[in-house]
Amino acid sequence: MGLLDTSISHEELDIIKSVFKKYESKGLKFHGLRTRQSAQRRFVDFHVLTPGNWSVRRGHDILEDIEKEIRDSIEKVTISTHLEPVEDPRSNDDISIERE
Repeated sequence: MGLLDTSISHEELDIIKSVFKKYESKGLKFHGLRTRQSAQRRFVDFHVLTPGNWSVRRGHDILEDIEKEIRDSIEKVTISTHLEPVEDPRSNDDISIERE
């Protein structure tokens, strides 16, 4: 393995996308997906857009479920998520690395 981090494998990316698809059918949206692999550790970062009237607890619970499904399918993964209200136009302003 080289000195630079790489993206996770296509197979692992497909696993994440299939988890997203499952929850999209429940009204959630996802964006800002970034992945990398450093040695044997995988890092996954993404934003989850939920209805704005959800409680913090409900949003947190669904994030825990999503993260668990990914962790159960991909070894040595560290997941960072960010919860946003789908109705807020600012939710689409922060999907790039170059956020100001």
